[in-house]
Amino acid sequence: MQVKQTKTLQCKPLKEAIHSPGEFLFSDFSKFGRSEVIHLAFQALDQFYSKHNCYPEPHYENHAQEFLNYAKVIIILLFFFLFIIK
Repeated sequence: MQVKQTKTLQCKPLKEAIHSPGEFLFSDFSKFGRSEVIHLAFQALDQFYSKHNCYPEPHYENHAQEFLNYAKVIIILLFFFLFIIK
């Protein structure tokens, strides 16, 4: 009989982890980089929801474009903070 040992995880506070997530766990190595893209997409989705108090409508070009603009701004800010400030 096998008994699983408990493991205590130490996590950052959510406010800190959103802006600096650290390392991602890889569950599928064939989708390398996907975790970062999903993290970025959820940040852009949160920005959209904060402004409109709703999520982007499917097949609505204006919502899609605004969502992509949020994602592009987040990428630019991440690049700036990771490579310019350091």
